Amino acid sequence: MKNKKSKNTNKSKRENGETINDENEKNIVLSITLIIGIMLGGAGVSYFLLDIYSHSLIIENKINRRHNIISPYVILTHLHKNDTRAVIEMQENELDSGLFIFASEKKQDWTDDNRLMLKKIRAYRTKYPRKSKIPEFDKAINDLLFSK
Repeated sequence: MKNKKSKNTNKSKRENGETINDENEKNIVLSITLIIGIMLGGAGVSYFLLDIYSHSLIIENKINRRHNIISPYVILTHLHKNDTRAVIEMQENELDSGLFIFASEKKQDWTDDNRLMLKKIRAYRTKYPRKSKIPEFDKAINDLLFSK
């Protein structure tokens, strides 16, 4: 007669007499642990990324506030000294920066207001052409304003 114990090596008895499979129980516990770990890890990464994003927004807000204060100060200082050349150059730089960023947007997303704005700036740049010290920058802006 064969040993019954050897056939049931993967099984054990609970207190109520119910037989369970140790291998399946281990797999279930490992699966649950893995799922909980993934959820906690995802929550931790999300919290970390959200924290970084909120800090970057705070920093960007501080930079914008400083720019909104210092820019008019610098412009007014130059205007009081009758130094319009410096004021014009600062505003040209700001216009170029805005156009450079705007150039990255898809044309199909433009509104009628965007097209009207570009039409006005195109007329302005035709009357007052400008070259920066960065040819790639100038090319992107000229492509935006003058290519169809």
